[in-house]
Amino acid sequence: MSAPPHPVPRQPVGAPVDDRPAAPPGPVTLTGRYGCVEKLTPAHAASLWEAVEGQDAIWTYMSHGPFSTAADFFAWVDERAKFADPYAYAILDPAGRCLGTASLLNIRPAMRTIEVGQIVYSPALQRTPLATEAQYL
Repeated sequence: MSAPPHPVPRQPVGAPVDDRPAAPPGPVTLTGRYGCVEKLTPAHAASLWEAVEGQDAIWTYMSHGPFSTAADFFAWVDERAKFADPYAYAILDPAGRCLGTASLLNIRPAMRTIEVGQIVYSPALQRTPLATEAQYL
């Protein structure tokens, strides 16, 4: 006598999955112990430029940057802030300075999937509790 096929057809394999499309990301502010994450806007450009100016190495794996002028950088932030996918967030320290960005991308509400990427951490953010917390938030 042979064993039944595995898995058994129509056998439940875990909790039921919500098959409704997920809500897309939105302009929330998530506050932690070391700073906050909020929707990237053009208002973040000045402090973010201060944090990344001249830091060419942080752009190595990005499809954009490094930027040679503040005007080019500000235009890039303005463009990023308008996108729905990727949806960019600013990472701010307790003083309200933008030290980096992270995006949600390849957003597929029907499949309930999303990726985290396009991460730009200034040297002031790298290897800090806020850097870790930002990913958690």
